[in-house]
Amino acid sequence: MRFVRRGLSGFTLIELLIVVAIIGILAAIAIPNFLQAQIRAKVSRAEADMQTIAVGLEQYHVDWNAYPDAMRVGYEEKLSVLTTPVAYLSSVPDSAFAGWLPWGEPRPTKIYYYQTRAACDWMDAQGWGSNTWLQYDATSRRMWYLSCVGPDALFDQPWTGTPGCNHLVYDPTNGVSSTGDIIRTGP
Repeated sequence: MRFVRRGLSGFTLIELLIVVAIIGILAAIAIPNFLQAQIRAKVSRAEADMQTIAVGLEQYHVDWNAYPDAMRVGYEEKLSVLTTPVAYLSSVPDSAFAGWLPWGEPRPTKIYYYQTRAACDWMDAQGWGSNTWLQYDATSRRMWYLSCVGPDALFDQPWTGTPGCNHLVYDPTNGVSSTGDIIRTGP
């Protein structure tokens, strides 16, 4: 009686290592692209939230012939007037990016920073120096601005009050993790 050995088919160790290496290379290419897509999505969300807040600000202006007071004590409270007693917004959205406040507040925050030209003019009249560029552009009709931290998680606003000093504005052409804040002005 003769035994016939059937050919056992399988993968060799070299073949398995090659497949694992190919999967690793593909993952190394795909993961950074996925992370960049997440950042781009957060930037888009922040811009959409700012558009929603801008609509609420303009509706408030139509009803009250003025923009909400920007001299309120807390930064979280400045836009809360848009939610009550008349609901121009159902709620003030949180920013897509959490960042540290520039004066070293020990907690990260997810707020949209709101400022008006009138508040800036008042701060300048008090001799405090303004922290925005709304009043430096005399030809501008900008009456308010909103900003939030960008992907670098730092408020990149100039807090020196220096005339002509501009915000660092986030620009995605510098890379998705570049410095700068996401800013919207109005009307």
